[in-house]
Amino acid sequence: MPGSSFVSILARPFTTLGSAVALVATVTLSASAPAAAHDPIDPPRPMGDMSQWFSGDNYPPAAMRAGQEGNVSVALSINAQGLVTGCQVTKSSGVPALDAKTCMLVTRRGRFVPAKQGDQAVASTYDLHDVEWRIRDMSVHVPSSAPQEPAGQ
Repeated sequence: MPGSSFVSILARPFTTLGSAVALVATVTLSASAPAAAHDPIDPPRPMGDMSQWFSGDNYPPAAMRAGQEGNVSVALSINAQGLVTGCQVTKSSGVPALDAKTCMLVTRRGRFVPAKQGDQAVASTYDLHDVEWRIRDMSVHVPSSAPQEPAGQ
């Protein structure tokens, strides 16, 4: 896709109260302003530890009682201040409560260093793939910083 770059971000294990949420992120950039050929866009970066956005305490009680698990992928809209202003499920877990909880948590807790084009912060998108909701002892993959290529490079 012209004007976009993709970066996979992997993680380290983490479990909480016998329940877990796993994160694997892929960044997709799209600036709100047209990019000049000489001004590459630096992608947004999560602030802090993304595993802090999720915990076993956040598992929807009805889904837990029903033994429902699944993976959710979402596309996040990030404004120029680094706040999550929108969340769209791009791959459903098949469990509406898990999909909705994923968007609620990342919208409420997600904070980013905004994408930059030159010296200017710009709105962008961030694709978070395979948020794994697991009831039993599973690991959580916490995204870490990874070298990222600017859009159009």
